[in-house]
Amino acid sequence: MKNTTLKTKLSIVIVITSLALLFFAGSSVVLKFKAYSNLSKSASLVKLSVKIGSLVHELQKERGASAGFIGAKGNKFREILSNQRIQTNQKLKDLLSMAKHVNIDKNPRFAKYFKAAMSELNGLSSMRRRVDSLSIGVKQEVAYYTQINANLLNAVGAIGFATKDPFISKELNAYTNFLLSKERAGIERAVLSNTFAQNHFGPGMYEKFITLIAEQNAYMHSFEISANDKFLSYYKTHFNGSSIEDVNKMRQIAISHFGKGNFGIDPEYWFKTITKKINILKNIEDFMEKTIVKDLKHRISSALYGLTVYLITLGLGIMAIAMLVFAIFKYVLANIRKLTEQAKELASGQGDLTQRINVESHDELGELGEWFNKFVEKTQMMIRDIKSSVGQLGTHSSQLQASANNMSTLIEETSRNTEEIATAMNDTTEAVNGIAQATENINSLATEVGEVNAKMIENIQDRVDRMRKNALLAKEAMEQINTVGESSKEIGQIIAVINEIADQTNLLALNAAIEAARAGEAGRGFAVVADEVRKLAERTQRATEEIRNMIDKIQNDTNAAVEKTRQANEMILEEEKKAQEDKQDVEEVVEKTNRVIEEINSTSAATEELSSTFSEMDMQIKDIAEAAKENIHVVEEVSKASEQLNQIAINVDNLINKFKV
Repeated sequence: MKNTTLKTKLSIVIVITSLALLFFAGSSVVLKFKAYSNLSKSASLVKLSVKIGSLVHELQKERGASAGFIGAKGNKFREILSNQRIQTNQKLKDLLSMAKHVNIDKNPRFAKYFKAAMSELNGLSSMRRRVDSLSIGVKQEVAYYTQINANLLNAVGAIGFATKDPFISKELNAYTNFLLSKERAGIERAVLSNTFAQNHFGPGMYEKFITLIAEQNAYMHSFEISANDKFLSYYKTHFNGSSIEDVNKMRQIAISHFGKGNFGIDPEYWFKTITKKINILKNIEDFMEKTIVKDLKHRISSALYGLTVYLITLGLGIMAIAMLVFAIFKYVLANIRKLTEQAKELASGQGDLTQRINVESHDELGELGEWFNKFVEKTQMMIRDIKSSVGQLGTHSSQLQASANNMSTLIEETSRNTEEIATAMNDTTEAVNGIAQATENINSLATEVGEVNAKMIENIQDRVDRMRKNALLAKEAMEQINTVGESSKEIGQIIAVINEIADQTNLLALNAAIEAARAGEAGRGFAVVADEVRKLAERTQRATEEIRNMIDKIQNDTNAAVEKTRQANEMILEEEKKAQEDKQDVEEVVEKTNRVIEEINSTSAATEELSSTFSEMDMQIKDIAEAAKENIHVVEEVSKASEQLNQIAINVDNLINKFKV
């Protein structure tokens, strides 16, 4: 593919894409056509199923009338059976007439059951003769008709099984369940027609009767589950009437009289009543048949319309895509061809960088042209810059050659000067070593001063600590004295209370004496007691006065002690403050001494470093002298290189002049 042209590559991509598009489009067409074809095939079979349903209905009635005829020993149902056979023959004729125009073999499942039913119907005349001659039992007669109906109903079910359309398939499924339930109602009609005609259940007939009721209900329940809203609504609206209630009543009688007979029900009445019920079911069946046919026609029309629209849209789409691809193909190739021709012209010219590609579009090709023009423009600017730089390079190479000659002269002078500097550096190194020794001596003295100052700081700190302890003790003593003062105040208050009590007691004693005097001889003893109380009160007052005086003295002494303690504390604090100031002064001296030591250490280190540096410089100067000698040779090489560089600049300038910028 590397050597394939772009036209071929685009053609391959277009062909592969087109084939894939046609494949998927064709697959969709095939699927839609199959859906349409399937619905069309189902349409003819559905129409045929309507005729099958009508025949099954008539066969159900003929089965019931024949069973009643056999049970009544030919005494009843003769006219009913005769008329019913005419209707059955007509429905069979209609079915066979339509079946000639339907290719039933396209649905093998349907064909299997339909052909089996037709084969059974070939013996219908023989069965009728045996019924008329009463030479067959009811079980054989019912089984014959039931087998025919089973095959016909299975054929109807096969239509729904083969139909791919889910909507129609669901309707046919519900329709089949309904027909199966209706078939069980028809068998029930035959069983009870025979039973009521005999006025008792024959062997196994009761069990069959109960089974038929259960199967009817089961199939009808399946119908209600699978039926759509239209079917279900119509069924619930129309499945009612007195015949249904009467059938249920006669069922209950049959069940309740099981084993003893004597039902008291006319078999022809039962036949006519349940036939009315089955006719109601037939009416619902006809509605479903018409609905299915109508819905099927609508689905076929929709499928055909969808297929037609899809084909038209697909055709138009393919045409539009083909035209669009052709236009794009033509446009891309034309622009690429144009771009290639202009690039060739640009590349095969005389280095004319002023040419540009004409950009007319805004797509990827247009963008490619714009970037190509930008590349040429940048190349043009680079050539201009190179040309300018080459001119400057020639100038600088000449200047470099002149500078190299000057440098050679300077290097020779440098070599002579470095020898003189080396001699001076030896003398400087000796002087620096002397300074370093003196600095070490000063450092030792400064260290001793620092140690003395440290001891002074420790002594001052001890004195400050003792002063702080004394100040703390003085403060605690002052607090204790204050506590004593407060206690004396509280005692004074207590004494004042006692004094008030003594005053009250004295007053009471005086009142008691007055009252005793009023009492005369009888109050003499009380007067003596009152007098003793008064004396005791007076003594209490004198004692409290003395205590109060003592407390006042204690308070005064306490206050004086507090004041002295406070003054002592202030003096201690003042001394502590002065000691702190002395400590700070000494610490400042220590700090300055340490700084001096640090400076001395720094000076010593610097001196050592300076000595080392001078030694290194001496060695470096010697190296410089050697390097200067070598640089003379390097400068000579630079001079030669500058001459070569000048020649290269001339050659590059000649090449650049070939481009037109």
